[in-house]
Amino acid sequence: MRKMDAHAEIMEALALTFLERGYALIGILAAAAMACLYVFLPITLVPGNSLGFFLEITPWWGLLTIFMLAGLMGILIAMQAYVIRNTKSKDAKEIGSGIGAFVSSIISGLFATASCAACVSVLFSFMGTAGIFFLLEHRIEITLFGFAMVTISIYLTARRINNHCEECKITKRATD
Repeated sequence: MRKMDAHAEIMEALALTFLERGYALIGILAAAAMACLYVFLPITLVPGNSLGFFLEITPWWGLLTIFMLAGLMGILIAMQAYVIRNTKSKDAKEIGSGIGAFVSSIISGLFATASCAACVSVLFSFMGTAGIFFLLEHRIEITLFGFAMVTISIYLTARRINNHCEECKITKRATD
């Protein structure tokens, strides 16, 4: 087994995943769903918010963050679907391997969409005032952490797809 750098590992896994029928569609639909979640969750939860107002107060870098995270999540979800479909075992531990990245991406996306303190306080009201101020103060770090989690999860999923991870190798089902 040859040693690959991270970029080559991911590119090989993406080629395997997206050349098979249906996984590109899964990735596109998942990315669109995540973008909608990131945009419409704050709009529906904040009273008086609308799409026009949201677009007016969200800086360009916030929109870029939303669509980058949504795209990465689409890739991750398609890759996870490929792993689940090509694995004989349906062990809950194997199926849940991307949950941490999924949750951190959702939280990061919500931070990118929450352009004002009112939006953050409505979305994270369960944390209290001190928690909200902490989140606002460390917003960039939390968003970068979300990106890192999704990227690491894509890399680890790529290693699994390429069968370069001994503990989590996928055993492809026999095709009939």
